[in-house]
Amino acid sequence: MTFRLRGCAFGKSLHNSPAEYLEAFDDRGAARVDPVMQHCKHSSTPIVYGQGTYVGANLGAKWEHQAPFGFAYGICSAFHLPKNQHVVFGLDRRSPLPEARTELTELVARVHLFGTFVQCAALLSIAEATAAKIIANAIRKLGRVSKPQAVVKALRLGLIS
Repeated sequence: MTFRLRGCAFGKSLHNSPAEYLEAFDDRGAARVDPVMQHCKHSSTPIVYGQGTYVGANLGAKWEHQAPFGFAYGICSAFHLPKNQHVVFGLDRRSPLPEARTELTELVARVHLFGTFVQCAALLSIAEATAAKIIANAIRKLGRVSKPQAVVKALRLGLIS
């Protein structure tokens, strides 16, 4: 499973987009109509997207343009913070996401958890080891043995949204 990473925190962008796609990736005008980015602008709920997301927004041509660069299917989460600061984190890929609900749910939970890690690191400017320790403590306190299990329990308890 090969994923393309995209992330944006406090005006700084981190991604592994191919050089041939950078101009399109950085086009803020295109981002203003992109259905994934529009969802992230207004919601903290992760979005699972594919061709239908773009076709449904009358942007099938945009999907056709970005798909060969690894932005065909994916999961994206946004974290809205005080003082109009935002963290957007997504994993994108060329092939469809798993159809099995449990597998897809686990993948969404992992993306959201990792996005939470990125958000914490960006907010606190803490070391990776410190963030890993915080996550391990959260997993332990939630009485779970893995990150996806902890995310699901935290979602059910309303601790994260």
